Amino acid sequence: MAALRALLAVLAVVVLAAAPARAANGMYSLGVKDSFMIAHSFKGKEFGPAEELHGATYVVEVEFRAPRLVEKLNWLLNLDDAHTALADVLHK
Repeated sequence: MAALRALLAVLAVVVLAAAPARAANGMYSLGVKDSFMIAHSFKGKEFGPAEELHGATYVVEVEFRAPRLVEKLNWLLNLDDAHTALADVLHK
């Protein structure tokens, strides 16, 4: 949950790249996606096989939005910066 809050804080600061399309609501948007893996186990026989160490992979998709593009660049956000902001939060 703390990682999600940190991600939202980063996203609030990042300005919204790459030939974005304007949605019906008048906003431009850019989406990026990344993933992270976790390993955990549960205590108690009632969990059966999940009592042993096991893992899961989570995929996180983020959409950046803004009402206008960056002047002269015609973008919302540098695509690499968007990926980096997401990766910085997920891979801490």
